[in-house]
Amino acid sequence: MLLISGIVAGVVILLVLLRQAGNWLIDTDQPAPADLMVVMMGPVPDRALQAVDLFKSGVAHAIVFTDEYQPGAEQLKPFGIELETTAQVFRKALVKLGVPDTAIQILPYISSSTVDEAINLGKFLQDNPKSGRVIVVSSSYHTRRTKMIFKKLTKLLDHQTTFIISPNPYTEFNSRQWWTDRMSTKLLVLEYIKMMNFVLNEQFQMRKQLSAAETGR
Repeated sequence: MLLISGIVAGVVILLVLLRQAGNWLIDTDQPAPADLMVVMMGPVPDRALQAVDLFKSGVAHAIVFTDEYQPGAEQLKPFGIELETTAQVFRKALVKLGVPDTAIQILPYISSSTVDEAINLGKFLQDNPKSGRVIVVSSSYHTRRTKMIFKKLTKLLDHQTTFIISPNPYTEFNSRQWWTDRMSTKLLVLEYIKMMNFVLNEQFQMRKQLSAAETGR
């Protein structure tokens, strides 16, 4: 009887945890005035819309981002095909939505992961220590891991930097009932896998990567 009760209790707890798994991925700060806004590469529509809202509200007057690695793009160049990069698409979207082109800066780095983006932004911030407060824009399901990564970056920078992870109301992610939607389920599973990789592996490489980047400048 005790064994059955324990199993039932375990199942109930597991179901509760699974039900909250989507909500837990969303970890955001309230927008506050900052020196800079960085937009994480990935889905363009929701992140561009959020960046424009924040820019127009006046909390930040400069937007930066790195470019995103495109696997296989080099294979098309011999055929005279040049694909637009994610950063180029972002810039076009931001300008079309009313952000002056002069307020946008694409940093001269290629990133293949969120950790790469954080390290590349870290290089930029080491050269621009006056940027003490930075708003980070990303999709809602990506905010928990993003916050973990930038919290780690804060400890590695030479000067005090506060990262404000901005909530994104435009993300099409069903955090409350993620299991009812195929895309939300896929995003959730991938996010937890990537978070586990960060906790077990990537976070321990960040100091070495940032040091190597500074040495190579």
